[in-house]
Amino acid sequence: MLPETVRWYILKDMNPRIVFAVSLAAALLVAGCRQGDGPLPKAEGEVPNRVYDLGRDLQNVAGRNADGANDLAEDLLVFVDTSEPRAPVQQLSKDVSTAVSNRQLSDQNAATLARQLWLTVAARQLSEKQIEGLQKDVQTTLTSIGVAQDASQRVSAQVATTQKMLTRRKRRWYEWF
Repeated sequence: MLPETVRWYILKDMNPRIVFAVSLAAALLVAGCRQGDGPLPKAEGEVPNRVYDLGRDLQNVAGRNADGANDLAEDLLVFVDTSEPRAPVQQLSKDVSTAVSNRQLSDQNAATLARQLWLTVAARQLSEKQIEGLQKDVQTTLTSIGVAQDASQRVSAQVATTQKMLTRRKRRWYEWF
């Protein structure tokens, strides 16, 4: 509640409509500063099959299949246009392959990690909050399968780097405050 002297000043010397307008404008300005969440890509058409393939590639890498890492990189690059940077996706694939190599990867964990990797390379409009959430999800998934903390953090950092290189979302002027 406002102190008595402030309320008295507002009531005596200021027009209540002006106070209301200024308060409303301030509230809208503060609410508008939050960066809105971007749309997630839709898993339609061939995408579910490709995400399934990513899961199989991850299981091949975990099983130390010689072609697993290359298959994973190729299947991730399917979601990247030729005009977009490919190096971050290749580095992500390399880091994930190193992390999951020689690990027990269940079908469920492979599917979860595959979906997270797909989101990383297919999404183009994620907000910073969504990217941070994706990083945490990837790190949680990796640590749940027994990946060391430093390796899961390396992959998580590469998720952010990859997403920032592929994003088409630019921060608006009001998001800088």
